[in-house]
Amino acid sequence: MSTSEAAEPVQVRRDFRSSYYYKSLHGFKGGEKSLGHLEVLLSMDVLDLEKLRHFCLQHTLPVYCRPLIWKVLLGVLPVHTDKDTTKFIEEQKAQQYSDLRHALQIMGRIATPTHTHQQLHQVTERPLLKPCGDDVTTPQATSDPSASEEFVLVYLLESNKLLTATESHLRRPAQLRLRLIADAFLSMFDDEGACPRYWMFSGFVKMSAIIVLPHLDKLVSQCLCCLATEESVLYSHLKSIGAISHTLPLMQWFSDCFAADLPESCLESVWDRVVAGSCAVLAFVGAAILLSVKRRILGLSSHTDLTHVLHTIPKENFTAIVSKGLQLWETRGSPLLPPP
Repeated sequence: MSTSEAAEPVQVRRDFRSSYYYKSLHGFKGGEKSLGHLEVLLSMDVLDLEKLRHFCLQHTLPVYCRPLIWKVLLGVLPVHTDKDTTKFIEEQKAQQYSDLRHALQIMGRIATPTHTHQQLHQVTERPLLKPCGDDVTTPQATSDPSASEEFVLVYLLESNKLLTATESHLRRPAQLRLRLIADAFLSMFDDEGACPRYWMFSGFVKMSAIIVLPHLDKLVSQCLCCLATEESVLYSHLKSIGAISHTLPLMQWFSDCFAADLPESCLESVWDRVVAGSCAVLAFVGAAILLSVKRRILGLSSHTDLTHVLHTIPKENFTAIVSKGLQLWETRGSPLLPPP
């Protein structure tokens, strides 16, 4: 057998392996070397949180390991990877979730029957870049409305806030924000059960209350600063038509971390960085969205039409938009927080 003939099967196997990674990792661009590094990190008896966070800040995670890494970084699972410890924690979480739901049933806040498998996996397409203004109180993203509402009620009970949450309170922006985030988790992790999805949702909400909500004003400033640097003409036009002070939905985008504004795969890429501890990435994704519709915005004579422009960005454009946003963030050193 010639050398070329012997090498051919090896090359075929190599091509197949590359093809497998390309198809199964859904956007993972770190290459096999980075993937190997991730597998080493996940094989440790005690996971190194700082190294996992650092990896998430540098790479969009492969789909197959995102649930595990998010659970660890959000405090749902322990850093110890032995099966007995993991099983014990999962059982404790399941019991706590069951107890919270049972309490809500006794209080008459949720129906006694649990959601069926079909209900929890029924997802309607989420419109992107929800309009602002009068429509802000209308939830735009629904997987199964009763499922997302239930997650919010369980969270409010878990955090000792349910007694003050009347039906009217649940329609306020702060609670609608929770519903949008709950919908995102119900949609993104449809292979997971209700319990692990709830605890990831709960962990994300608690984390965002620490690293996102206190910095909303600074995130808006960072987004506008990036916009002025990248396209001063666009920034000046937005300012001249009053869009910055009246129409730009930056606070909405950042407060719910784009939960109802990006396609699922794009949202996952952004949230990989948020879960790893960066809220600043949100500002640059916001700037990238505005840069993507520069020509349309420059053609506006009034800020009142800006909502329509943002709401009609083609879905297929968001992969490039988010990629641009991540690039802007990385070129500025991948900051965790906006400047003080």
